[in-house]
Amino acid sequence: MQQAASMKRMRERIAKHPCYSEDAHHHYARMHVAVAPACNIQCNYCNRKYDCANESRPGVVSELLTPEEAAHKALVIAGKIPQMTVLGIAGPGDPLANPEKTFRTFELVADKAPDIKLCLSTNGLMLPDHVEKIKALNVDHVTITINMVDPEIGTKIYSLGALPPQTLQRTASRPNPPRTSDGRLASTQGSRYSLQSQLGDDSGD
Repeated sequence: MQQAASMKRMRERIAKHPCYSEDAHHHYARMHVAVAPACNIQCNYCNRKYDCANESRPGVVSELLTPEEAAHKALVIAGKIPQMTVLGIAGPGDPLANPEKTFRTFELVADKAPDIKLCLSTNGLMLPDHVEKIKALNVDHVTITINMVDPEIGTKIYSLGALPPQTLQRTASRPNPPRTSDGRLASTQGSRYSLQSQLGDDSGD
């Protein structure tokens, strides 16, 4: 009974989010603010060296905002467009690689417009370190981008990654941590590691 009620609430929330519902897309507006420039992985297909008005590429934005600028812009737009019900942070890097800027933006908006739903999109690598803060801010939706489940495939997608030591320690202590085909642990003990040349190397940088 409790599970059914929980699923009903989840469906109701999704039904009003333009990123998840085709019907909501026609009735509600969303706004993404670019406050998170840093990223904790380097995807092989991501080129952030330049911006171009004729392209829309991952990791690139024409204007970076401070949390204060982002909150001000969101509140102004919400005041002019009542259908603007969702504020999202998805980059241009990873929101959780920029926790201070991401959470400060959410705090400023929630303080002035608590009815606006907050959402973020992340690769999930730093999610365990910030899940309590996300809950405390009542972030309504969290999208986790999962590009692979096989570490060998990961070496073809990513060339570099950065994780806090506590996350690496949790990964290493799991009963079945991800390993490469030759049995090596698919992470290092340092805070930065090369996924192509050091995958599984315990020495770190």
